Amino acid sequence: VYGSKAALDTVTGAYLKPVEMRGIKENEKKVVEIQPVKGLKFEPAAVTLTVIVDKMMESTTQVPIRGINFPAGKSLCTFPPKVTVNYLVGTLFAQKITADDFTIVLNYEDLISKSDNRSALKLKSLPTGVKNARISPAEVEFIIEEDKKACVTSK
Repeated sequence: VYGSKAALDTVTGAYLKPVEMRGIKENEKKVVEIQPVKGLKFEPAAVTLTVIVDKMMESTTQVPIRGINFPAGKSLCTFPPKVTVNYLVGTLFAQKITADDFTIVLNYEDLISKSDNRSALKLKSLPTGVKNARISPAEVEFIIEEDKKACVTSK
């Protein structure tokens, strides 16, 4: 990027001119110009945009439930200890994804305030490329144990 020092100090990124691509059925490359900014010159003035077409597939994995923020001497036991996560993923990413790429946690502070021993589950993290992840069952029963014999690893 070329320009005066004052102009360069305001640059946070280079943006592409809008592009519309419809009905793409196979990988496609397109040269796209960089959006002009008054007082600046971008070199190169255009870049090659590559759109990779991938087929989506449904996949399933078993993910363990982890307890977090448990004090010493207390541990979490869930029923079931693992849940099924169904998700959509492109075939290019599918072979790289494992159960360790998903994170489902139950927080001690949230559990002690519950009047019953059931808790809804949420995915804390998902791997790149995963869409429409669903947990089954959506909630589990739990017990907070007073000794160190944990059903689930607490962190």
